[in-house]
Amino acid sequence: PALRTPLAQTLKALGGQPQEPALQAIFLVALGELDRAALLGSVAIGPLAAVLKDGAFQKRVNAVHRLAEAGDASAVPFLTEALHDTDSLVRAAAASALAHFADPHSVPHLAALLQDPAPNVRTAAVSSLGILADPRAAEPLLRAAKDAHWEVRASALEALARVHEPRGLELLLAGLGDPDREVRERAAEGLGVLGDQRVLGALIQAAIESEARVRQAAARALSRLNPRWYQTAEAHLLHDLLQSATRHADHGVQMAAVEILRRMGQSPITAYDTQGSTTAIQRRQTAVCRLFLELLLDPQPDVRQAAVECLHRLREPTFPAAVAPLSDDPDPGVRRAVQAALAGSAFRTNPAATISPRRA
Repeated sequence: PALRTPLAQTLKALGGQPQEPALQAIFLVALGELDRAALLGSVAIGPLAAVLKDGAFQKRVNAVHRLAEAGDASAVPFLTEALHDTDSLVRAAAASALAHFADPHSVPHLAALLQDPAPNVRTAAVSSLGILADPRAAEPLLRAAKDAHWEVRASALEALARVHEPRGLELLLAGLGDPDREVRERAAEGLGVLGDQRVLGALIQAAIESEARVRQAAARALSRLNPRWYQTAEAHLLHDLLQSATRHADHGVQMAAVEILRRMGQSPITAYDTQGSTTAIQRRQTAVCRLFLELLLDPQPDVRQAAVECLHRLREPTFPAAVAPLSDDPDPGVRRAVQAALAGSAFRTNPAATISPRRA
């Protein structure tokens, strides 16, 4: 083995390269060009598998990936053997690589890997079991959904939804309350994939939770389950909860709840309607009035007219004294607006002078 690389390098320097595919594979692997070797297909399986026995762990990981890329079923026994490698990165890579081959013999080996001490290995095994979608994977996946590591739980919930395991419904619902955000997100997405209408209420509640990505996943799942979910009885039963969420401390939760209520045809009660926010509203109104008072001096007559009408609507105490000078305004529309406002008449006495929303 120690001679292979220098010999290959010498041959390359001399311009010599084997023409036979099997020798080309050996030559490329000796040069460390495993990706090019994998392109040769089945003839590269033996040379690539040899790296799994005498290479550094980085080379072993690379060899595992290239064996999967070669796409030949003869690589499966070597990848299965790599599941017992001393390095967890190699084991995880081998577990992921087996998903490329629809070989039912891989299922027991991957299931056994769920006892591996390394979380990344268990996660890779769970993902591959989900992709293979073999009925024998159901029990291991159900156990993996309760794993101590969040990444394993998240992958297991995703896999259970992918294989449409009915017993995974309760675990997916429980996943919406998991302490980890990633698990809750995968649970929401999985419930959308599973397609059971009974979970609409749980997903609506997830759509107003504190994490934005979970809310987004729940919204996608709801649309997938039922495009008219906001018209269902489940949605209307949560009316009080949604109204309460409009007063949540998190602005994102508020907006999510408001949007759902609007789609339901309900009137949201926002945080500004309650919680003793009168003082804050008064401060904002004072600032707005100050702005309108400044606009009474605007060079554009339609802006001055709009400012007069807005100040009257806001019941600004200084309104009469502020607009009195405009009784002699050069613009007749402004003069009529001042007269109408001081008399308490209706607004827009001169429709022709109405300011457009764009100009406003």
